[in-house]
Amino acid sequence: MINSKKLHIAISGTYSTGKTTTAETLSIVTGISKTQARTMREIVPEVFPGKMLEECSRKELSRLGLIRFRERILNEKNISAPIYISDGSCLHEWVYGQGRLKFGISPKQSYWQSRLRAIIGFRLLAKARDFLEIYGSVAKYHAKNEYDVFIHLPVEFDIKNDGHRPVSNHFREHTDRLLIDTLNEIGLKYHTVSGSIPDRIEKILQILDLKPIMPIQKAVDLATEKVQNETIVIEELRRRQRQEFLDKMPWWKKHFVHFSNE
Repeated sequence: MINSKKLHIAISGTYSTGKTTTAETLSIVTGISKTQARTMREIVPEVFPGKMLEECSRKELSRLGLIRFRERILNEKNISAPIYISDGSCLHEWVYGQGRLKFGISPKQSYWQSRLRAIIGFRLLAKARDFLEIYGSVAKYHAKNEYDVFIHLPVEFDIKNDGHRPVSNHFREHTDRLLIDTLNEIGLKYHTVSGSIPDRIEKILQILDLKPIMPIQKAVDLATEKVQNETIVIEELRRRQRQEFLDKMPWWKKHFVHFSNE
C-alpha cells in the first residue's frame, strides 16, 4: 500500500493497549529501527528524586511531559534511516495531559472526587488549560510534519495492574477518542488495528506492504521477553531509588511524608 523512501510509522493508542509490545514486535519482524521516549515513571527519579509518578503535582507532570516530548523529538531526529517505527507519538504526552485535566491528576479517583478537586483548583485548571492549548498546537504541528502513518490500537485489554498506571477506564476511553479526533483534525492517515499481537502484526504488514524477515510468532516471543525484562529492570531501579531516598530521611520525618497532588 505504501511505497515510499520515507516512512515514519507511529504506533498509537492510550494506556494498556499494547503499543510497546506491538512496536517492538513490528521492529523485530521487519528489521526496521524503532524509536521511543522514556516513560514518565522512568524520568521521575531523575527530575524529582524520591517521588512516585502518582505523587507528582500538576506542574511537575507538565514538566515531565515536556521533557518526554523533547526526548522523543531528539530520538526521532537521531535515526538516520528513512524508515522508522515510533512507540507512541508526540501527541501522546499532550493527550494524557488533556485526560488529567478532565479526570484529575490521579484518574483512579471517582468522578465526584475529581469534580470536587477541579472546583477547588479552578484557577490552577485555567492555567493548565492555557498551557495545554499551546502545547497541543506544537505537538500537532510536529506530528503532521514528522509522521506518515499512524497504526492506532483501540482499547481491548484490561489495565495492567503494575502500580504505575494511575488511570481509569473512563480516562482510557476519553484519551482514545481524543487521539482519533486529533488525527482526523490534522488530516493524518491512520489505520485502526485490533486483535492479538500476532493478528495485529499480520494486518500491519499487509496494510504497509512490509516484508517479514522471520516468522511472526518468533518475533512476538522475542519482543514479549524483551519488554518484560526491560519492565523488571525499570521497576527494580525505581524501587531502589525510592528506598534510598527514604533511607536518607530522618526517622521522624518518614511518618509525615506528604507530597501535594495540586
